[in-house]
Amino acid sequence: MLKYSHLQPSEMDRLPFFELEELLDSLKELTEKEEEERKKKEGKDRSSMPNFNINSAMSRLNAGSSMNMPSMPNMKF
Repeated sequence: MLKYSHLQPSEMDRLPFFELEELLDSLKELTEKEEEERKKKEGKDRSSMPNFNINSAMSRLNAGSSMNMPSMPNMKF
C-alpha cells in the first residue's frame, strides 16, 4: 500500500472513512491490474521458452559422456 500512497499510517488514520475506503479500493484495483499483467507476461515467457525436460537432458549427458571419455593408457613397467 505504501508503494502507491506514500502515506504514513498516522496520516491514514486521520483520513475520513469514505476517503480511506476509496483509497483502498483504488489500491486494490491497481494491484489486481499488476497481477494480471504479470501473469500475461509470465505466460508469454513460458510459451516462448522451448520445452525443457531435465530427465532427457541428463540421460543424453550421461550417455554422451561415457562414449567420449578418453581412456588412460595401460603402462606396464
